[in-house]
Amino acid sequence: MLQCLSLALLAGCQFEYRAPSGSRVEDAALQGVTAAFYAALTRHDTAAFGRVVWPTASALIDGGASPATLVPLRTLLDLPGQRSERTGIRLVRSDLRTDGDLATARLVIAASPGTGDDEYEATDFLTLARRDGSWRIAHAALGTWRLRSAP
Repeated sequence: MLQCLSLALLAGCQFEYRAPSGSRVEDAALQGVTAAFYAALTRHDTAAFGRVVWPTASALIDGGASPATLVPLRTLLDLPGQRSERTGIRLVRSDLRTDGDLATARLVIAASPGTGDDEYEATDFLTLARRDGSWRIAHAALGTWRLRSAP
């Protein structure tokens, strides 16, 4: 009896799907900020980095076998590895969500270490905030690199 009631209630349910919010202009601005972020990291360009990252921004770095570490985002410019030692970082996939002056970005990036044909990928999550019309990164959670299985 309880199963019949559950099925009847479930049949009457309507799942609501909402496409990601934000306009094309906002999405383009967010894509620009994320692209500039990775470009500044690979070039170790502190001026460009400062234009797209809040001064007090933080980064959560997934240490793989070791615990994740929370650091000021600016320290990534000085740390070898992570995103600063790869060449030709490219954005493979992005999922952008906006809510007023806040946004999140789930980004799959790919890069080659330059030593062969292997390509690696990582999934990063960025939190962005808009002030005075411009978006900047407030926090980055950086995933670990893994061998890319698909082109």
